[in-house]
Parts: sequence; structure tokens; C-alpha cells
Amino acid sequence: MKLLLYEENLEKGFDGSFPYDRLSIIYRRQGKFADEIRILEKAISVFEKVNKQRPDRDHCGTFTS
Repeated sequence: MKLLLYEENLEKGFDGSFPYDRLSIIYRRQGKFADEIRILEKAISVFEKVNKQRPDRDHCGTFTS
């Protein structure tokens, strides 16, 4: 049940780290490495977009002064 909710969050482009973290851990423990990689690649895509939208961060995602 939780897997479906986490996957639903991912499909909606949720920009919090929790579902990505949980799913990657769950899939790794289950030996579903292709799913783990899919989740991590999705997380990278989502967080790259979030960082580009934040004017207080540079291209590496660190704060600028």
C-alpha cells in the first residue's frame, strides 16, 4: 500500500525527498535494482528543476551570498 502512495507522489513530481528515499531503500532491500535506479533518476530530475527555480542557489544547489 505504501509503495503505491510513494509511487503516486513521484508521478505528481513531489519535490520532497521522503518518498524518493523510502522507495530507493525498499527497492534495494528487495533486490529490485532497476526500480531503485529509476527512483533515483526521477529524484535527480525533480530536484534539478527545483534548484533552477530557486534564485538563492547557484547551479550546484548551494546557497549564494
